[in-house]
Amino acid sequence: MTARLPANPQPDQLPHQVELEGWRVAWKGFLYLPGYRGGEASARALVERMRRLGVGEGSCAARGTYWLCVQEPGGLTHHMVDP
Repeated sequence: MTARLPANPQPDQLPHQVELEGWRVAWKGFLYLPGYRGGEASARALVERMRRLGVGEGSCAARGTYWLCVQEPGGLTHHMVDP
């Protein structure tokens, strides 16, 4: 049986993580951005988009079947699921 996650997990509670320039992105499931390899490469590209466009608009490019947790450098944490 798969371990259950809390309602609002922190990045260190999810199985896949990327840290880039103070941003932490963690996810469970399959995450990709069109034009990038799934997983870490897509997560890094997603951070770059969010830094440039903001979390709301930048995260719209994410695809797959995932639970995504994004923590900004200031500590604000966002939770998203696949569209």
